Amino acid sequence: GFDVNQPKHGHYGMTNLRERAKKFRGTVDFQSAPAQGTTIHVTLVVPLEGSHVQITPVQAETPV
Repeated sequence: GFDVNQPKHGHYGMTNLRERAKKFRGTVDFQSAPAQGTTIHVTLVVPLEGSHVQITPVQAETPV
């Protein structure tokens, strides 16, 4: 894990995820602590009827 309040210069992963979620009127929440792992919660608003967007749920557990 890492300290989400101490962004590293030149690293834009969290910013990119937030910007992409915002395109779907969504949010991204990071829960992380050094040596404790990281959990990322993503919420997206996707139209159900007539939607051409395909969403595939992904559960990833990768040590950071």
